[in-house]
Amino acid sequence: MSQIPEAVQARLVRGPSKLAWAILRDRKVVEIGGAVDAHGLRWLQVGSPVPTDVPWSSVVTQDGRGDGAVEMRALRLDPDVEAHTDVLGWHEDEVTHVLFLDTSATVELLDASMQRQNTDDLLRDRLAGAERMRRVERRARGEAFAALGYELLEEGPDGTFRPPSEPAAWLVSLCGWGAGEPRVVDPGDPIDYLSGFLGDAVEFFRKARSGPDGPEVRTLSSGVWTEILPESLAAGAAKRDMSFQAHALALSDGRGVVVIEHKNQSVAEMQASLQRQRDAELSYEGLSHEMQVKDVLLHCIVHDLRGPLASLVGAFSLLKKGTLDSADAEEAIEIGLRQAKRQDEMIRHVLDVFAAEYEALRQFDDDPATAPDLVAIARETAQRQSAAFQVQSVDLLVTGATGRLRVVGRADRLERVIANLIGNALRHAPAGTAVEVNVEERDAETVVLSVLDRGPGVPEEIRERLFRRFVQGGSAGAAGLGLFYVRMTVERWGGTAEYEPREGGGAAFRVILRRAAVSS
Repeated sequence: MSQIPEAVQARLVRGPSKLAWAILRDRKVVEIGGAVDAHGLRWLQVGSPVPTDVPWSSVVTQDGRGDGAVEMRALRLDPDVEAHTDVLGWHEDEVTHVLFLDTSATVELLDASMQRQNTDDLLRDRLAGAERMRRVERRARGEAFAALGYELLEEGPDGTFRPPSEPAAWLVSLCGWGAGEPRVVDPGDPIDYLSGFLGDAVEFFRKARSGPDGPEVRTLSSGVWTEILPESLAAGAAKRDMSFQAHALALSDGRGVVVIEHKNQSVAEMQASLQRQRDAELSYEGLSHEMQVKDVLLHCIVHDLRGPLASLVGAFSLLKKGTLDSADAEEAIEIGLRQAKRQDEMIRHVLDVFAAEYEALRQFDDDPATAPDLVAIARETAQRQSAAFQVQSVDLLVTGATGRLRVVGRADRLERVIANLIGNALRHAPAGTAVEVNVEERDAETVVLSVLDRGPGVPEEIRERLFRRFVQGGSAGAAGLGLFYVRMTVERWGGTAEYEPREGGGAAFRVILRRAAVSS
């Protein structure tokens, strides 16, 4: 080979290996040497022309002179040869000199370096992209929750909590953040309800992450609490009090999130619903009371009409038997006349009674000087019923206390209560037995009226509902309102009505009444 140009020499100094060369004249090979096979140049023979389509044909056709050189880098001269070749060519005196330098190792190092660089760049891009996506996701999630009236606080590695997006004004106020302050809540500062709950949430997240089956999606709720907002945030609002509820979510990926719900609207709706329910209950109670009053008024009218009629029937039945002497007959006639007059008065005043009963049921007397005397009323009522008992051959006895026992109530209503119980006993008492009306002091505050008979008693299946309206014990002609009237009346006076089977057979009805207050 002739003298190698300086530019080519500088290139060779870098340490090329497996050098091959060729000298061409008029595009024909006149000399070839070196590691020809390493470059895939086996087809290149002395005297053979160089095709125009070889990768380094531009070097061969270079129309340069002197020291000018043409270089082509990292060529694959033969597809079957795994080699990268740098081709350097220059022209001198109509002769073309071509050098072939194996740069496979250099290319591999370069490729590896580029690959590492690309991998590092890709990893950094992916990490940066993932972080950007997380920030976007957190921000979007926070904004989506905010649009629904919720705010998010995410637990950080240091145990503090931060909102993923710009928080609402009410959350800023709730967390006590001033202008320009970091949006951070430290559960270690027990300054309010929220901080205390966040402390519980941190412990909840820790337990969830250390669970035997790995973290699961679970929830810890705070319950509803109320905060008072500052005037600046409450301006224009209907009220300063705001209600909140927080939920700590231990997510399946180990993260901890606290969702804070602004509950004013739902609390207001719940309060309105409770108020509507309460109003409905009051309305129902009012209607039920009105219906009870009407039932009782109807019963009172029926009772007032039937009571005197029963005495009339009893008196006339005794007279019809003809077994009475003149004094007893005169007394029976007197009883019949009194009851007839009473019935007439009731019929004439039935409308007045119907209108006045409602208020009368609500009134009672507890003055120890004027309150009704239970002993006297029991005896008077029994005397009015005596004729009916004689007809049925049933004795009527009044036992117990003999002095005055004044009780809370109204005399006319109390008489009707006792008459109902006595009439009920008479309907069930067998002939030859006795009905006992007993009055006793139970203690310093209560008095007991008992009506006892030797009838069949009350069937067990109806005992629990015995004092309800329209419940009958099997007697013909009863409307099922008498015992209901008894219970409702005495309960309005603060008393109670009871039933129990009588020892030895029969029924025992008791009314417990409060004693009228003792005057100081």
